[in-house]
Amino acid sequence: MTKFFNQEQKEQARLDYLAGNSCKEIANQLGCTTRTINYWAAKGNWKKQLKKTQKTAVQLEAQLSRLSEGEMTESKSRQIVMLSKALTQIKRTVPAQKPFQSPKPIAKNAISQDVLNQMLLPEYGLYPYQKTFLQSNARFIKVLKARQIGYSYGCLAPKALLRALAGRNQLIISASEYQSKIVLNYVKHHMEKLSLEANETSNRSVTVHGGGTITALPTNFRTIQGNPGDVILDEFAWYHQQKRIWEAIVPSITQIGGTVTVCSTPFVPGNLFWQIITEHKGKFSQFESYKITIHDAIEQGMPLPGGIEELRSLFDSDSWAMLYECQWAEDGSALLSWDLLHQIATTVETRFWEGSIYSGVDVGRTNDKFAIANVGTLNKKYQLLHLELFKNISFAEQRQHIEEVFKRYFVRRMTIDRTGLGMQLAEEVMNSHPGIAVGRHFSRGFKEKVALNLLKLCEDKRLAIYNDPALLTQLHAVKKRATATGITYDAEHDETGHADGFWALALAVEGLGRIEGGGVVVEIW
Repeated sequence: MTKFFNQEQKEQARLDYLAGNSCKEIANQLGCTTRTINYWAAKGNWKKQLKKTQKTAVQLEAQLSRLSEGEMTESKSRQIVMLSKALTQIKRTVPAQKPFQSPKPIAKNAISQDVLNQMLLPEYGLYPYQKTFLQSNARFIKVLKARQIGYSYGCLAPKALLRALAGRNQLIISASEYQSKIVLNYVKHHMEKLSLEANETSNRSVTVHGGGTITALPTNFRTIQGNPGDVILDEFAWYHQQKRIWEAIVPSITQIGGTVTVCSTPFVPGNLFWQIITEHKGKFSQFESYKITIHDAIEQGMPLPGGIEELRSLFDSDSWAMLYECQWAEDGSALLSWDLLHQIATTVETRFWEGSIYSGVDVGRTNDKFAIANVGTLNKKYQLLHLELFKNISFAEQRQHIEEVFKRYFVRRMTIDRTGLGMQLAEEVMNSHPGIAVGRHFSRGFKEKVALNLLKLCEDKRLAIYNDPALLTQLHAVKKRATATGITYDAEHDETGHADGFWALALAVEGLGRIEGGGVVVEIW
């Protein structure tokens, strides 16, 4: 039966199109086919109208505001990235008049000036961007930064120490409790370097002699309330439930006139960190802003062994842009989108598990890495316990790591890559553990099978992984590509071993993504 649409419905579809909605989204809302919307768009020349509406920064900001509301989808994420880039380009070419800005709030007497002077000496070894950060007296600071440029060590940790020496308690939260403790260990390192004494110290806190206490807190909004102090949020973009954590911890500054420092590598657009950095809807303008890419860090003296091109070769283009060039994540050809990975990254890494596990082994010798993924099972759901990667280790060492898994866990099944050089190792393990260890040959068809099986588990939220940027980058590396002979699944730079962690996990959960319904169980093969 043919469905008819009145002029009012067509006009609303046009407005939705000009607002940035895709033809598919408009079709779903109207209850028609995408082809119908494409026909209306072509007939009404909507694409040309869309280009006109996107010309001014005000219109782009309005579209970004609309897209950031409600539940974030992969389609919305891509549109936000596209519009953000267009807005940045417009602001570069047409300098806008800056509105009057009131002075940024400052924190008075918030640091130990004597110790700061020692840190600023050339022999202390800090880079210019680290010194600039330490000298700021802003009460509110936001930082968009590249990974592994020494920000936790050279900025956050010494800043926390300087404030603690001035008698101010410091509350440090990172993407995981483990990472928070790393920042705390950096604080202890600076104390040793400066010959500063601690009154009390533990694996979660350190109290500076005559000063305040620096505490590493977990990313749990239920347990971090009630601690007054300055707030440091490290890698905030990677937190789950950012708004709840923000609402739980930021009130800690209320009675003491505390400071808030929020710092992170970018992640998916639309989240609270994105809103803070972009000053969404005119909010968060009181924050002093810093942005440091890998290129900025190198220009200011940070050494990079092997050079930037060698480092770049280890990542696909959009992961590199996000992790090192401060660009927001852009999902496109990746099998596991950043948004999907963030949704399932809800646990912590562990090596203790009382139940049974599934293990996956991707064998590698030179270019490829040797990878082991161990997945625990509980109530028909699965949890990645830990994933280990080793570069250039002998087959004898690889065998030792495999046997350690059997000693530590009750292994229900271990699936091993037996392609090429891995054949002999796989056969040895299969002979030692018959019925438990199984070998698999990595053909294109097999890669498709296990990749889609892993995708199914993730989409059904039956697999949970721990929240670690390095792990998420590994899992994001595999792309979908259309070729003359069909769809392939692999990483852009698989010769570097970048996707070995993905394939180890895919082997571990092989066949576990089942579709159930109507009395029939269909397994993804």
